[in-house]
Amino acid sequence: MTAISGGRLLSKNVSWNLFGAIVPLPVAIITIPILIENIGTARFGVLTIIWMVVGYFSLFDLGLGRALTKLVASNIGKEKNRENPKLIWTAMSMMGGFGLVGFMVLVSLSNWLVTDILNIPEGLKSESLTTFYLLSVSIPIVITSIGLRGVLEAYQCFKFVNLVRIPVGVFTFLGPTLVLPFSNSLVPIVIVLIIVRLMAWIAYIYLSFRIVPALKYDIKISWKVARSLLGFGSWMTVTNIVGPLMVYMDRFIIGATLSMAAVAFYATPYEVVTKLWVISGALMSVLFPAFSAGLEQDHKGVIQLFNTAIKYLFIVFFP
Repeated sequence: MTAISGGRLLSKNVSWNLFGAIVPLPVAIITIPILIENIGTARFGVLTIIWMVVGYFSLFDLGLGRALTKLVASNIGKEKNRENPKLIWTAMSMMGGFGLVGFMVLVSLSNWLVTDILNIPEGLKSESLTTFYLLSVSIPIVITSIGLRGVLEAYQCFKFVNLVRIPVGVFTFLGPTLVLPFSNSLVPIVIVLIIVRLMAWIAYIYLSFRIVPALKYDIKISWKVARSLLGFGSWMTVTNIVGPLMVYMDRFIIGATLSMAAVAFYATPYEVVTKLWVISGALMSVLFPAFSAGLEQDHKGVIQLFNTAIKYLFIVFFP
């Protein structure tokens, strides 16, 4: 196996991923009841939709985040690291463009969602519309952050990824709570969430430049590389579209047919139950770049690693 897919490194990275996923949970458990009590179930229902929209609009990366991780890791496995700056800059340029498209789409859909689709109380519609407009500004930030995080994952720098992920996860819940002494409006709450995402984006840029110093001066964009990224990313896009639909569409249906308060009552226990996914997610995100790099040098070793991962996941989840 390659150094990037060695057992000790993978175990360490899985531990970092689990740590990064678990740390925000106590904060969520403590702050969600406080949020509901202070802003009301209707506003909290809108807030859960906002959290969902941030996640779902990541589909506008068209699978390029995962494609970037795969191709960068493959280059590492082939010992072709010099090709990575061009690959990274090409992907980031494309993702920035797609982020702007996502921004324009959300701006154009916001009024329709607030007035016609979601069953938002009349007194909250103006406030909700403003928050959706604000939210649209964060779409390019969210999408390019996916690419930057993918670069760190390709180099198995999951410690750095989670040192950014943990504060983002904590302040996703703590940030809105800190606003409550000053306002219970969704507008300042969303502004805080956008600031948190912006700070994470800056951190990812700094860390990417640190891990791949050539990014500072080897700035190239290649259409040939773009085709390779889109070729792999197109398959990931199918998952990016269908996956969030399966996970989140129920909230839209409840919000459209019942009320935002019903969304709040539904989303809270749902989020608690589905947190079990952090275990498999922590493992899979580490294995993906390890497989990509390992397949270039040790096919049998990757098969053994895959079988071992399946075995341990079964042992953990079966009880």
